[in-house]
Amino acid sequence: MDASSVIALDHLDLLPQLSLLSSRVLVPKAVRTELFRRRKTKDRLRAILRSYAFVERCDDYDKASVAIQLIERERQGVKDRGEAEAVVQGAAVGAVVIVDDPWGRDLAERVGCSFHGTFCF
Repeated sequence: MDASSVIALDHLDLLPQLSLLSSRVLVPKAVRTELFRRRKTKDRLRAILRSYAFVERCDDYDKASVAIQLIERERQGVKDRGEAEAVVQGAAVGAVVIVDDPWGRDLAERVGCSFHGTFCF
């Protein structure tokens, strides 16, 4: 799941409903790092991780695959590490990735990973 999806679903109070669709929701390290930049989202993410057992930190991903996916984006000066980690993790475990970023969706499609945007839910 990318950062904008976490923020949107939390704001709409829909994170608990994800447990009806999946037994696990993985939050990649880069997404957590992005959310931790602001005090409000940092505190909220910590509360989410404490409150919902199905929302999990996930640092288990193929770092080389993420780096390869980011080569062109970084050359353009764009930082999409959270989206890349989410897609690589999702592809590795056969999960549906929740991603709102257009580049993240394109990446998921390119690697054959199922994906949905936030408002699909």
